[in-house]
Amino acid sequence: MMLGTLAQRGLPGGGTPAWVPDDAIAFLDFVNEQYFSGGAERAVSTLLGGGFDPAAISASGMRIIGSNGNEPEVIGTFFSELAAAVTSGGTVVVDFQSTNHPGGFLMFIADGINLDVADEAILAYAGGGIEDYWDMDLFDVTVTGASRHKEAFTLARDVGGGDFEYAWSHDGRTAVTQTVDYVSHALPVDTILIGHDGVGTGNTLNDIYIRSITLYPAQLPAVLPALTSLVEELEISGTPITTTVEDEAYAGFTVSATGGTAPYAFSVFSGSLPTGISLNSSTGAVSGTPTTPGTSTGIVIRVTDDDGTTDDLASFDLEVTEALTPLISDTATYTPAADPRPAYQVPYTDPNFETTITRITGDAGTQIGSFVGTTWGTFPRHQYMKHCSWNADDSLIFIRENTGGTNAIILLEGQAPYDVVDVTSYPSGWQDARWHNVDPNLLIFVTTTAIKAFDVTDHSVATKHDYSGVYSDMSLGLGEGELSWDSDIVPIQATRTSDGKKVCFAYQISTDSILRTIVINGDPSGEPVIATDGGVGISPQGTYLCLSRDDGTMRFYSIATGALVNTFTEDEKPSHFSFAMDGSVEVVVGGDRSSGGGGHVIKRRMDNGASTVLNPNSFTYHTSGSSHAINTLWFATDYYPDSGSPYVDEIVVVGMDGSVVGRVCHVHKGDMTGNSDTNYWNEIHVGIARSGKQVIFKSSWDESDASPLSVFVCNFQDRSVGSLG
Repeated sequence: MMLGTLAQRGLPGGGTPAWVPDDAIAFLDFVNEQYFSGGAERAVSTLLGGGFDPAAISASGMRIIGSNGNEPEVIGTFFSELAAAVTSGGTVVVDFQSTNHPGGFLMFIADGINLDVADEAILAYAGGGIEDYWDMDLFDVTVTGASRHKEAFTLARDVGGGDFEYAWSHDGRTAVTQTVDYVSHALPVDTILIGHDGVGTGNTLNDIYIRSITLYPAQLPAVLPALTSLVEELEISGTPITTTVEDEAYAGFTVSATGGTAPYAFSVFSGSLPTGISLNSSTGAVSGTPTTPGTSTGIVIRVTDDDGTTDDLASFDLEVTEALTPLISDTATYTPAADPRPAYQVPYTDPNFETTITRITGDAGTQIGSFVGTTWGTFPRHQYMKHCSWNADDSLIFIRENTGGTNAIILLEGQAPYDVVDVTSYPSGWQDARWHNVDPNLLIFVTTTAIKAFDVTDHSVATKHDYSGVYSDMSLGLGEGELSWDSDIVPIQATRTSDGKKVCFAYQISTDSILRTIVINGDPSGEPVIATDGGVGISPQGTYLCLSRDDGTMRFYSIATGALVNTFTEDEKPSHFSFAMDGSVEVVVGGDRSSGGGGHVIKRRMDNGASTVLNPNSFTYHTSGSSHAINTLWFATDYYPDSGSPYVDEIVVVGMDGSVVGRVCHVHKGDMTGNSDTNYWNEIHVGIARSGKQVIFKSSWDESDASPLSVFVCNFQDRSVGSLG
């Protein structure tokens, strides 16, 4: 790397910023407004004073012209360093853009305050050259043209025998030198001016933008052309994508080059790219479709410029993994196998769809994992389908209820074999909880009067806000309760103490404040209680407070203004829904159970109510859109055994464009015609992992509605799912 290159690199020793050129003593970068002197970053006002005008600095550099009055004087540590260079040697490099033929003083170094009173001085000229009042007289008058220039001059380099060398170079040209038998007669240095002589006698730079000034220890003349070269060092860059899948288009990356002399040619210098992937020698694009699994190691891509100079990208490996088998996506009718309920934690392969199902709750009355004194219940239950059962990083599963057994917070591993990792009592006052969508250690829960957070790592409880005396009967949105996807906004349904009215409100954790409150009964219209079986949720981006009414309709209130933005007036259009993102649009996804709705799977925009049929006549019952990492997919399941749909008794992956992406597994629902209480328990309530490659459901596995339930996870991480891979 050439001395003085400004490429970003690791911090040199001593904490010097990466943007300071190698070996520089001081560096004033006016273009980027970064200044280094005295071993530290500094404000420019501590380095330049006198008639200096900071307003003269722009992205083009520091402008000096007679009419703008910018007359900088060097001060502070920069003065000390330049004065030392006059005495002990140093090299100054000035990078500037001239709008005219260069003229005027680049630098005035003297024993007096200006040109009129100084007895001795060193003068560096933008037009090319350096001189003093004695014998030193170095001129190179080839600096011409309204363009960018770099000029370097070396002061008093000790060459031995009482002699000192001065040198001058510009724009990469060979340096001219002169040796004199004195250090300098301008000692002690009193004043150093940049771009003028202090008296305005015609030596002010004639409209020049100084881009940077760099001070080095005294350099050999042979080094100066590199310091003043306008050709930057050749450098290659690019970030390889190091994994891909067999027979799928490689995501690819592009290497690029800067500096050197164009045009550039790119090549694979060592190693080899996987079969099917190639490098474009002109554009640097690495692309293709790999055809063979395996790992290609030690790949080095090289750039060669027009002068034959080269630079290499750091060596990397590229792994091609074996292609995953896609989920079945046809519309044939598959009959569930008449196999018995799988044993606890024993993987079972769905014979139709070849996906792996694991029962993650034990037989009623048996011990829960290794936790002595605990028992599995008759009706264990995971989170409802619209509330993710997996934590933020898919490392844990939350079993929220265990009716008939030890009712407690039960946490399982989020991946096979789904061992139980914790059983702990609910905190005092616990009503309901949701995983925090960002922090994998937190469950957000409510009591009847407070909003709290439970840390699963140490069982500590943090109160976010206690509303005792202000609200009572608080719940997490009653039957809904979706947090915003960043989990900063929490939906609360409660009774207001001051007037006894039922209200819902959006509470923001980060500001510890209520953003919006909506009265849901006793409002001016005289409406009765309208949300005793529905509830309230927060839209994914925190835009809306979404109220589900008892009559099956929905209202969307702006959290910012409180305005009623939209109303879904139809009964249950959609029903048993989840919130999701369709690109940047917030939508509700579920089954259309309205009059004439036909059980279609639909998505519906929150902002204007526009409805799109995704999967006609599928008679879905529950949908899960809780995989926040996936904005284009959601999961659905068919509830009705006599719907005529090919997807009866299945969990099906459906794309946001309406395509059936994959059929996941049969769920073996039991008899749904008996007791209405147990009928509800027998609903499978499918939920999706945040990875999009696991689903959770509960089932009596083809037994009667009074039979014990088990919770199952279907893992299809070894199968491809549309754009998820």
